[in-house]
Amino acid sequence: KVISIEGEITPKMAAIFKKVLADKYYTVDLNWPVITINSKGGDLYSAMEIGRAIRSHSMSSVVVSRDAVCFSSCVFILAAAEQRLREGTIGIHRPYAESPSISAEVAAKKFQKISTDAKKYLRDMRIREALFDDMVNIPPDQIHIFQSLEELNKYGLIGLDPVAEERLAAMRMKQYGIADRQVYMQRNKDANSTCSDNFVYAGNRYTLSSCYDAFMTGNLRISR
Repeated sequence: KVISIEGEITPKMAAIFKKVLADKYYTVDLNWPVITINSKGGDLYSAMEIGRAIRSHSMSSVVVSRDAVCFSSCVFILAAAEQRLREGTIGIHRPYAESPSISAEVAAKKFQKISTDAKKYLRDMRIREALFDDMVNIPPDQIHIFQSLEELNKYGLIGLDPVAEERLAAMRMKQYGIADRQVYMQRNKDANSTCSDNFVYAGNRYTLSSCYDAFMTGNLRISR
């Protein structure tokens, strides 16, 4: 079950998204909502509203699929997921007001409010506030495209949220009957570095899932 977010982020989109999430996807059977996103941005506060709805779930994934983009305020939706996946293009620039003010005092107050609200949101999502600071340095008519996972990881904007990772480790240790965290981490590392959809060992062919299970149960091991 997947929810797809497409196009400009608006208050109307936020309202529809929350209704779809509540009506169709917030069920006992779906503990990990998957949201695909393809957006060049839009209203920052609507993006944060969507993000808080996503984070209300115990687990969630936001995916920037191949050929999709996630620019500007869209990044705040990506930030909300407990698992953030990227195959497409992610980019940032400075948030801006649709109706700018010529008054220096009014403009300063607007910017201060956006800065305060955006940084609080990022802290709540366990994303580094430096993301917003770096966005501010890029004019609205330009965009910085992230070129690597390492660059995204500098902000904590890719992979598993650290709290979600701890919960997932606990669930997997219980699932596979592993009592020692070091044993879990080694088996998980070996599985992730070895398994594929067509992994063959000792004449047996494994799917990605069955290979992972075999490593986690100790039936497959890397000799050391």
